[in-house]
Amino acid sequence: MRISIRWAMLLGCLGLIWGMQILITSSTYISSQRMLAGHARDVMQNIADLTMIQSKNHLQLAQGAALLTKRLLASEVVGSDNQQHDVLERYFLNQLSLYAHFAGIYIGMPNGDFFYVNRGDAHTPGGFRTKVIDHLNGDKKIRFIWRNSDGNIVKTSEDPSDTYDPRQRPWYQKALAERAIIWTDPYIFFSSQKPGITVAGPIFKANGQLQSIVGVDIEIDDLSTFIGRLRIGKHGRAFMLNNNGDVVAFPDISKIKQGQGTAAADCFRMVKIDQLDDDLSRAAFHAIQWQRTKTGLLTLDHSQFAKFTCNGEVYNTMFTQFADSHWPWMIGVYIPENDYLGVLKENRSLNIWITLVLSVIATLMGLHLFRIITDRKKADLKLRRYQDQLEDLVKERTRDLQKSNEQLRTEIEIRKEKEEALRASQARLHQIQRLEGIGTLAGGVAHDFNNLLMGIQGNISLMMLKTDPLAYNYNKLKSIESCIISGTKLTQQLLGFARGGKYMAKLLDLNRTVIDTARMFGRTRKEIQIQEDIARDLWAVVADKNQMEQVLLNIYINAWQAMPSGGTILIDAKNMVLDTSFSKAFDIRPGRYVCISISDTGIGIDPSIQTRVFEPFFTTKEMGRGTGLGLASSYGIIKNHGGAIDFVSRPGNGTTFYIYLPASEADVEPESAMSDIISRGSETLLLIDDEEVILQVGQPMLESLGYKVMTAMYGKTAVEIFRQFSGEIALVILDVIMPGMSGGEIFDALKAINPRVQVLLASGYSLSGQAEEILSRGCVGFIQKPFSLEQLSVRLRDILDK
Repeated sequence: MRISIRWAMLLGCLGLIWGMQILITSSTYISSQRMLAGHARDVMQNIADLTMIQSKNHLQLAQGAALLTKRLLASEVVGSDNQQHDVLERYFLNQLSLYAHFAGIYIGMPNGDFFYVNRGDAHTPGGFRTKVIDHLNGDKKIRFIWRNSDGNIVKTSEDPSDTYDPRQRPWYQKALAERAIIWTDPYIFFSSQKPGITVAGPIFKANGQLQSIVGVDIEIDDLSTFIGRLRIGKHGRAFMLNNNGDVVAFPDISKIKQGQGTAAADCFRMVKIDQLDDDLSRAAFHAIQWQRTKTGLLTLDHSQFAKFTCNGEVYNTMFTQFADSHWPWMIGVYIPENDYLGVLKENRSLNIWITLVLSVIATLMGLHLFRIITDRKKADLKLRRYQDQLEDLVKERTRDLQKSNEQLRTEIEIRKEKEEALRASQARLHQIQRLEGIGTLAGGVAHDFNNLLMGIQGNISLMMLKTDPLAYNYNKLKSIESCIISGTKLTQQLLGFARGGKYMAKLLDLNRTVIDTARMFGRTRKEIQIQEDIARDLWAVVADKNQMEQVLLNIYINAWQAMPSGGTILIDAKNMVLDTSFSKAFDIRPGRYVCISISDTGIGIDPSIQTRVFEPFFTTKEMGRGTGLGLASSYGIIKNHGGAIDFVSRPGNGTTFYIYLPASEADVEPESAMSDIISRGSETLLLIDDEEVILQVGQPMLESLGYKVMTAMYGKTAVEIFRQFSGEIALVILDVIMPGMSGGEIFDALKAINPRVQVLLASGYSLSGQAEEILSRGCVGFIQKPFSLEQLSVRLRDILDK
């Protein structure tokens, strides 16, 4: 039984050796054949690519010449009028001298005028001919000028019988119809009887009217010469076709011309591929599965390879189409299969004999090795059993150790993530608390400054009432009022950062606001490209429109300043629902939000200053270019609207700001127009303010409007006055921040005396916190200090006339 197993193994090994030799020999031959076939395909593809590059280089010079001529004519460096014919002719002659494959350059005019310079050997070798057609006072004049190769005139003549009209030529009509650079199909030039192609392009005046059409004739016989010089294997050949089947280039250029069948002996056209006097080229063409357009033109969407047989010999062929649509040409290449497989077939018999000898040697060596292997196999099996037992023991111990390590690693990673999240939350909370503290200070400064501005504004308004508008001092007062307005804007930014409130919060269509501010900013910054990706169905938000525009413009301006050489601002707006984990990091409530992101391609923000971006008066700009309040006020405004603002930035990769505003369920109402006309009245008013300067200017301002005014500096005094004269007092103007009795306590006392009392709140702070709370309890309105006489008069009449 042992002998049978041993010999079975031996015969199996010998069969494997012989089978492998046969397999290797066969697969080597087949793989070599495939490799050479693939190489042949690569050669054909390279030939096609090389031919396309040569053709493009050959033709693009003409397109460049046509474009240069268009620019020169449009800029009037040269001209097609009679006064500049000499300059234009010299320019055309220089182009023909520079580029030997240019057959001619010409200009056709809408009135039929024609200026044409081409090569002409009629009177001197290497000479040139100029043809000029002019229409002067209704008369047509045709002139010819012949020059030698040095540009000297040899002969001039006229031909009244010439009926040539450039407007009837295909190149003119096609360029005019397409209003762009066009290329004609290849054809046989009448003058030189050589194959060529025409490129033409229109020139338009500033008002859009056609000025002229420039054309360049290019001889393409050099392409046939180039193809004829290509070495494609031993007997391979390449040629070029137009998509209408015309042969554009062929190694034997004499075969691509064919008579038109007309009476003229020198009238030729390009030969069709089916009529080409070359059996192999026709067979290669018909071996391809051609696609055709609706008009019957040939087309290929990719390179196609095929095989064909001609005269008992197998050929490989490939056709590919030009990538440039200006030249709808195909390049065909074919190679006899024996050019690259002949030697391989001749060596096949020798390889078979070598394989047999090697197989016999391998068999003898296998018999010897078989005996050695059999003896060692038993020893190896015994050793392997011991190794397997040892490996099983090691694997078991290793699994236990890996399991313990994985558990420890997981616990460490979880702890690191929790610590990292805690550090990030603590840092964000610290930043928010620090900005809150700075904001409280900024709000107090802005409130006091607004009261000072109110005193100045009131006195200015009173002085302007008593000053003739034509007087010298009136303009000075207007200038001071402008300064007050600028100071007011500065305090509004401070109040915005201080989360000092919303001035006129109402339902707002953010879609419209984002689009309007982006396009307004884009019109003033032409070097910046603005791209919008704004959802059409953005939810409405309760917000102050002016403050939202201020926030967006602040971020746009920062983005513009971060791109000194120009760049792109991408604005994205969409609806989002924030969960608890996301909203907790920003100290906002979870729910429905509108998210606006503004990205730029600027220089980015240095990581060392990113924690100070929202601080007031912090700026990296030089003195005089910024106040440092833009982003600080944006932060305060968004936080006061119950939202959040954040950014992501990396130096060199731009910055993205994210704004989250809580959405509202209500619909947006249309805005009403404001009026600046001074309105007067005669009612009795009670003015309550703890600032003496406010009372000093407020009383005369109200009296100048016709009102009877009572004033009170303290809450108790005000309540007593109102108690005595509640029947006469039509309106109370109440400062929100009062010593002793607060504004809210005074309001409650007045309501207790007369539940129908009308109270207008006034404050150097904006509408927020205490003012909002009082307003919600029944006040009829709010006015922001400082206010002008016009603003005060209109606000009073809005309330009293209801």
